[in-house]
Amino acid sequence: MSGNLYELGELYERFLPPDLEEFNFYTQIATKVGGPVLEVGCGTGRLVTHLLNYGIDAYGMDISPKMLEVARRQRDARDRFILDDMASFEPKRQFNVVIAGHNAILHLVDSVKLSNFLVRARRSLLSETSLFVVDVFIPDREFFVYADSSFHDLEPIRDQSGRCFSLSECLVYDKTKQHVERNFRVTDQNGNVTTFAMTLRLLFPNELSTLLTGHGFQIIDRFGTYRNDRLSGSHDRQICLCTRVAP
Repeated sequence: MSGNLYELGELYERFLPPDLEEFNFYTQIATKVGGPVLEVGCGTGRLVTHLLNYGIDAYGMDISPKMLEVARRQRDARDRFILDDMASFEPKRQFNVVIAGHNAILHLVDSVKLSNFLVRARRSLLSETSLFVVDVFIPDREFFVYADSSFHDLEPIRDQSGRCFSLSECLVYDKTKQHVERNFRVTDQNGNVTTFAMTLRLLFPNELSTLLTGHGFQIIDRFGTYRNDRLSGSHDRQICLCTRVAP
């Protein structure tokens, strides 16, 4: 079987296990700032469900019907999930927190679409004290060493029933576009292989800061972990907390 990871909702659930440290980070932010909260690129709705369980007024948006099908089937919150494109949605209401977490904006490989999303994210904020949070990985030297068009073995993964799957990844980097194609192979214990791919853009810290300030945001904090460690050169993740600049 092959396809796009974001059209394989059940595999997504298995391939990306919940990160409670990440969930708790966003719960602290949403609890402090207050709802309503919108997560764009919500996938199968795990973060939205976590926030709802803490009594936070939360909603999720995703472009993939398959992902939202899993979200609506597995989460008891069907009316909380919106099928829409983060690059072209028209906000029907405003939010106190807008989250573009876990590399969501990196899927906007077209620069016009990325710009369109940032305009809409700013428009979606309720007030000048509302927060827009962007969370993306920072590629390190090892990432580019492995971007050699060959498959490399990764740590095995397990599904919720404990079954083990071997996992390998092939990275193909286009330095002219600053895009990376990630190809994965998942093999179960019976030798059945599932392949899937995704294309991401890369955004380095200064580049992301310039994008955000150029679209009317003020960066009030930058973290390198979900433990609130300030961003430094040793981190492989950048999390920007932003407010909108008053017109």
